[in-house]
Amino acid sequence: MVRALTLKVLDRDAKEVSRVEVDTDMLKTYIEKKKDLGTDWFARILYSAFASVHPVVTTTREDGGTDASGASFCYGCCRCHIWIGVGTGTTPPTRQDYKLEAEKDVKPATARYIDGTGVVIITTSFVFNQDIDISEVGLFLCDGDINAGGPGARTLLDRTVLDAPVHVAAQQTLYVEYRIAV
Repeated sequence: MVRALTLKVLDRDAKEVSRVEVDTDMLKTYIEKKKDLGTDWFARILYSAFASVHPVVTTTREDGGTDASGASFCYGCCRCHIWIGVGTGTTPPTRQDYKLEAEKDVKPATARYIDGTGVVIITTSFVFNQDIDISEVGLFLCDGDINAGGPGARTLLDRTVLDAPVHVAAQQTLYVEYRIAV
């Protein structure tokens, strides 16, 4: 799998002030050149693990029959959700990271998948009461009830440290989008 990350700063009128993209060219090249295409079934299952309301996922077996799952494939439960966090940490990421270095906020995210694209899209946005320079972004899988006010136990799936911080002025919106290709 390959992932790309886009951050957009929007003013109060939702006009784009700035944009930072990480690995979008790599994602585009990966999709164009990939020969062993991931199936829509796999993408649907991945999407169901990230969806805040776990959809019924219908897959087709090798014998042509179908199976439907009413819960996500995430840890065998139906209480896992995807969240995105942002922070001010600057230490380069490692495979052993389990949290953001200097988290400033974390929000539940929305996932979607359009059959045939091979890309699961995960988004959320943040508004801060004061100016802030964001330099790290994290994607988390969280257990627990989203409606209980917190993400519960979190597992860090991705931590990206930006080449340069993204400045977000007070009351501007920071829109964050992950795209994951299968």
